[in-house]
Amino acid sequence: MTTSLHQQVHDAWKASGLSQQKLLEMAGLDCTSDSLSRKLRGLQILTTAEAEKLAAALGIGLAIPAPAPAPAGSLTPMDRSHTRRPQ
Repeated sequence: MTTSLHQQVHDAWKASGLSQQKLLEMAGLDCTSDSLSRKLRGLQILTTAEAEKLAAALGIGLAIPAPAPAPAGSLTPMDRSHTRRPQ
C-alpha cells in the first residue's frame, strides 16, 4: 500500500533537516509555515501541485496512492446517474 502524499513529503522533509521556512522558499509555495505544518500533518489539504513542488524541492519522487475502493453496495457516480427520477 502506498503512503499518502502528505506522509511521503513529511517523511522526506524530516529526513532533509530543512526548516519549514526554507522548504517553503525552495518549493516556491505561497503559504505560511503554519499552513505547511498542517498540510504535512494531514490537517489541511495538500494539493497534488503543492506535493509535486515540495517533492521537487526535496529531490524525491512521489508515489500516487490508489483511491480507496467504494464500500460494498455503494453507488458510483455513474450508477447514480441512472437512478434519477423523471421530472
